[in-house]
Amino acid sequence: MSTAELFPDVAQRGATVSILGTRVVRVEDRKFLTTGGVYTDDLVEEEFSRAVHLTFVRSPMAHGRIRGIDTRAAREAPGVIAVFTIDDLDVAPLAPPFPMFNPQMLRPWMASEVVRFVGEPIAAVLTEQVDQGEDAAELVEVDFEPMPAVLTTAQSAAGKVLLFPAAGTNLVATFGEPRDPAMFADCEVVLTQRLRNQRLSPAPMEPRAAAASWGADGRLTLWCSNQGAQSVQGELAGIVGVEPGRVHIRTVDVGGAFGAKQE
Repeated sequence: MSTAELFPDVAQRGATVSILGTRVVRVEDRKFLTTGGVYTDDLVEEEFSRAVHLTFVRSPMAHGRIRGIDTRAAREAPGVIAVFTIDDLDVAPLAPPFPMFNPQMLRPWMASEVVRFVGEPIAAVLTEQVDQGEDAAELVEVDFEPMPAVLTTAQSAAGKVLLFPAAGTNLVATFGEPRDPAMFADCEVVLTQRLRNQRLSPAPMEPRAAAASWGADGRLTLWCSNQGAQSVQGELAGIVGVEPGRVHIRTVDVGGAFGAKQE
């Protein structure tokens, strides 16, 4: 039962109510309706006047083998500082975000041999201005060999196409005990039904975005649109190899999340 059902008198007046039935007063409306929010592109800190901008070259296909990446033209484009592929970086793949996930399904920072979803990063372009990155990214040539894609949960469960062949399955995680095949053996009637649930696709006003700065004291400050500053601090400290106390996470206006920016 929702809070509106529990406290209809308050809800009918158009107020937001807490689980205790008290009126929750909105305090952010005046700012958003007048001066507007402060998002990553709105930051005016002095150090960002010298910022380097990052643009990713992303996969246009859901599943494919990378036969080659040519970044030579992009490296010569105006304003380009550097172009990196995963071969240029000495970083381990991202570990699964939850302990119950299949540990063989490691996600690389950028694809090296295979792309597994549309939009997967393949190369990183660093430029003096953001528009230069967009132009240079189009100059990166990627030679793809298309592979069969997994488009539905039924295809995924069939396992005819494996996104991580070493794992031997597309099953990321299971919960609870396995079902006993004899559970319904003595039932007079057994009904089988397939339920279809809607897909949840959060679409925030500001997508995931971040800006970072190393201070003269060796402290890393990260401005990012997220819902979990503490977890971001710990993960980032581990990635860059510093103590968590040397990482400062600053979250301004998130721009919508609905769980999509938890980490």
